[in-house]
Amino acid sequence: ISAKLPLIHCPRTLFLATNLTWTTKSKAWYVCRRALLLFKVNDADSINQSVTNKLSLNNKGGISGSADLKFTPVDGVTIKGSLGSGGDINAKVEHSGAVKGLKVAVNADIKDSVKAKGSFEYHFCSYAAATGSVDSTGKATATLSSSHEGMVAGVSAAFSAKKSLHDVVIKSSYSGHGVDVAAELSKNFDAVTLAASRALNSDTTVASEFKTSLSSLKHVFTVGAEKKLSATETARVKFNSDMHVSAAYTAKITSSATMKVSGTLNAANLAGDVHKVGAALSFKL
Repeated sequence: ISAKLPLIHCPRTLFLATNLTWTTKSKAWYVCRRALLLFKVNDADSINQSVTNKLSLNNKGGISGSADLKFTPVDGVTIKGSLGSGGDINAKVEHSGAVKGLKVAVNADIKDSVKAKGSFEYHFCSYAAATGSVDSTGKATATLSSSHEGMVAGVSAAFSAKKSLHDVVIKSSYSGHGVDVAAELSKNFDAVTLAASRALNSDTTVASEFKTSLSSLKHVFTVGAEKKLSATETARVKFNSDMHVSAAYTAKITSSATMKVSGTLNAANLAGDVHKVGAALSFKL
């Protein structure tokens, strides 16, 4: 369960109040602690700012929270920060506008250790872009992509300090007239994926996917379909060549509540304890 809590906003001052923990081991069902963080700015009217509180509930009976802060001190510079209830801190600085089409960013995660990452994104024309990143562990990526009238093509490469060239991925896709097709070559030219989908009407879509490994010659073929049962209900089903059958049903109960029931059946081993079934109920507060 996740929720966004409202922000108490006063001129020139931002108040953020949330720190909720829930434990089933204590005598009480929940323990609520309020933490107040005060952010003062020089001129609240001239700085684009926002603060968001988030809560999440896991299946072990625990609730974790985070506070996100975003503001723009000057044109072209955006600063984002996040503080989690577990003590983890994330900070990100983005800058754009110095060079037309170029955006650079520096990101840092602080928990048990400090992990940093620098990245860039450059749109050198209306239909082509290049991106890249490097982190404190010595891993780097570079991507070149182009798009035009429903066609998208791109190539990416990953590098590391231990292995100069880690992986190369080539992708291409087309979307239009109710049809989507895509092809991907990855894992240093060993894995091939072909996929296609078609909208039969406004309520029904069918799709298929073929995956193969050129080195092991292992193939997996999957077909599936999605059907909108009503304005609030959707059903999905898929079947692959490994004899796995999956189905899911999603219903929007109210404007803020959604229910999902799904399951997977291994038709090749009906007597085995390998089947899965699950249900979820989510709320937006």
